[in-house]
Amino acid sequence: MKKRRNRSPGKMVLVVVLCTAAAAVLLHVWMITRPVTVDRGASALYSDEEIDRAVEVVKARFAEMKGCRLISLSYAGDEKSREELDYYNRALKTGGPYTDCIVLNSKFRSPIFGGGAWDANSLYHWGWILVRTGDGPWTVLTSGYG
Repeated sequence: MKKRRNRSPGKMVLVVVLCTAAAAVLLHVWMITRPVTVDRGASALYSDEEIDRAVEVVKARFAEMKGCRLISLSYAGDEKSREELDYYNRALKTGGPYTDCIVLNSKFRSPIFGGGAWDANSLYHWGWILVRTGDGPWTVLTSGYG
């Protein structure tokens, strides 16, 4: 007569949960180590260097978003940037007029376990609007769902 093992459903559930958690952590570590993809597009307004300076400003600001992983940034184009420049120069009573505006679109993942305003390990798409006056530095005017 064969002896039958006593397999507890609770132990099986625990093993499945632990394996799933380990896979999620490994996926997150893999995502963190991937480089950020930057698409400058084609611009008649801005050189690659000017767009790169705006990208660096966004990356620095993004670093403050603890646990989030920036996947990509892309230039939204000259038309969108002109529209936002016109809008903010008309709408803002202080801080303007701005001479330049760059709109960047981003894709990023929230922290693996969420927290705060973030859903756990979710993909987000945000727009970043950066402005400057003259040859001054780019500053983030606003960011969020794009």
